[in-house]
Amino acid sequence: MFCGSFHLDIIFCSPAYIKNLNKIYRDKNKTTDILSFEFKEYDEETYFIGELFICPAVAKKNSLDFKDFWDKEGWAQINKSEYLIDKDAEYSDFDKEIALLLIHGILHLFGYDHEDNAENSQEMKELQNVLYRDAVSQLIA
Repeated sequence: MFCGSFHLDIIFCSPAYIKNLNKIYRDKNKTTDILSFEFKEYDEETYFIGELFICPAVAKKNSLDFKDFWDKEGWAQINKSEYLIDKDAEYSDFDKEIALLLIHGILHLFGYDHEDNAENSQEMKELQNVLYRDAVSQLIA
């Protein structure tokens, strides 16, 4: 067990840049909202977890395309959770999208995956939702 500081780089980049990374490292010639690169290197004082590349332009598009995601009562009922957000809160759907991407990316850095099988995908989604709800409740409190 490591005792010390943890370090994570978060890089905001353009659609062209993230598309290039996605092509090089995942053989997918398209833009994406986030890419995670796990390093898990450490020295005596700092554990370097990895890097998250986030494309704000794609995140903004997603926050608009999936706007109903944040407010639909049905989503909360399906996932057996309370509303993920306070509808009257002063932060935007874009802010919520960035928070969700950060949680999603960090879970990837800790070994969670949603592409290898349905069971792992469901486990990651459930954990992501719990962490997101907890993070938002701290913002609202």
